[in-house]
Amino acid sequence: MSGTLLAIAVLQVLTILAGLARAKGLALLLGPAAFGVVSTIDQVVVTVVTLGALGVPFTALKFLARAHSAGPTAFQRSGAGFLRLMTLLGLVSAGIATAVITWRPDTFGAALAAHRHALAIGIFGVPSAMLLMLFVNAFAAARRPIEAAGINLLAVTALAVAAVAGAWWRGVDGVYELGLLAAVLTTGLGLVHLARVLALRFDTPDAGVVGALRGDPAIIGYSLCFYATFAGIAVMMLLARTTVLSVLGAADVGRLQAAFSIALTVGAALYPLSNLYLGPLVNSHGPVAEKARAVDEFVNRLLLLLLVGALPALLFPETLIRILFSAEFAPAAGVLWTFVLWQCVFQIAYVYQQLLIGLDDIVFAAGALILGCVVAIALTSPLTRAMGLGGVAVSLAVGMLLWGVLVAVRLGVKHATWSSPRLVARLTIVLLIVAASGYGFARGSELSVRGVLARVATAGAVALFCLFSLDARERDPRRWIAALRPGS
Repeated sequence: MSGTLLAIAVLQVLTILAGLARAKGLALLLGPAAFGVVSTIDQVVVTVVTLGALGVPFTALKFLARAHSAGPTAFQRSGAGFLRLMTLLGLVSAGIATAVITWRPDTFGAALAAHRHALAIGIFGVPSAMLLMLFVNAFAAARRPIEAAGINLLAVTALAVAAVAGAWWRGVDGVYELGLLAAVLTTGLGLVHLARVLALRFDTPDAGVVGALRGDPAIIGYSLCFYATFAGIAVMMLLARTTVLSVLGAADVGRLQAAFSIALTVGAALYPLSNLYLGPLVNSHGPVAEKARAVDEFVNRLLLLLLVGALPALLFPETLIRILFSAEFAPAAGVLWTFVLWQCVFQIAYVYQQLLIGLDDIVFAAGALILGCVVAIALTSPLTRAMGLGGVAVSLAVGMLLWGVLVAVRLGVKHATWSSPRLVARLTIVLLIVAASGYGFARGSELSVRGVLARVATAGAVALFCLFSLDARERDPRRWIAALRPGS
């Protein structure tokens, strides 16, 4: 890992901590029921952003990176065009969503209709959210990834502070009122910084993206596939929350959000590695076998990182929930391991999805993920009614496992890139360790003498497994230190 990648990973961890601090503050100030309402409104806003953006931020990253290599003039024209387009999409999306909740206030469930003011204010922040995505991708395309990650960290921190202050001031409504103010200020500062550093402005002459799209029509197909993929995930997550809201109530939505937050944290720090380290490898020119070998090596290390990251949530679920949220969220501790298992399955499948995209099999990649989302959505309601919160995680895990299996079979059948039996065995062992440890420690006293000894023994066994999974060179601490040096 280079010094740049390490810096990005550190910034990503800090961003995650800012999000957890927001969740902790809101959980203490609002309680499970109101916190559940906030998490559902947040997901509605994310869904509107995802559906309204039409995949443009990801298309912009590809176009801007190409324009940057062509020179500053091309980069500035393309960037200004995307600024205009993203602003237009944000305003249109916010306008449509506002009209929907005005004319049909129960669109997102009767429980949210009582919080229509907060939902409307949250939707007003959609244009700012879209522009923030563009800011981050613009700096990444300009080969300033650390600055891109830093901008994201500052924006998330500002919004977290505003949300907690708003909850203390005016409850749920205050979360979005001060949040909107922070979003507008952050967007204004971002536009100024973008103009000063990258010279991207709305008034750049001859700016536009229509001509660029005509010059490379394949990008439209890629954009639509990315759009379908991320829209499927956003809708899946929204329906999971609204199902729990209607079946179990607002308090359990709050507990669901606590489980989501912890599970997503397990894998969130790994996204920069998958995107910035593995992505360039599988999308570069080269033999298929070489790309597949790079992915297998990456997955070998990813499995260990996932296992280490998941261990605290598996061994001390109730203690972790009490620390990060409050005692009122503790009932979610018994099923936290199922959400962690879902996230592990998702992260592994996502890596192989990267390889499939790198091999230009984008349509099948998008279709497989959408099918997995459809299966998860279909299972959510019946499993939630039968199993409670754990049913949500099981439905998500089944859907994402189907996605991963389809991707693996496609890679093997069409591209002749079957994973080695050794890697498949290690992957299976890691998932079994996660499931067995989580289920075994889901109940019972965590801080009793017997409970602590059992957890220490499990952690020791996992540490030995991770150690012997590394080769002799990787076990040398001197190599770890050398890897942290910039340019290594």
